[in-house]
Amino acid sequence: MDSPAYLGIINDGMDALEEVLLGSLRSGDVISRYSGSQFIVRLPTCQYETAKIVMERIKTNYYNTKKSPKHA
Repeated sequence: MDSPAYLGIINDGMDALEEVLLGSLRSGDVISRYSGSQFIVRLPTCQYETAKIVMERIKTNYYNTKKSPKHA
């Protein structure tokens, strides 16, 4: 069973990731929370090579966000 503190940390990280996704994708791209620890991202009209670039941009933007845990 997951502790409330652990779930709070996961939720904080997912909230931060959602903000990064919303700021990193084009207006026609779609994101949805798939589960408590997953998002699904749809990149219509995006070729494989372009999608790799997009995912690298998302990863870079996420790691460059200031992360301060609210549940310390």
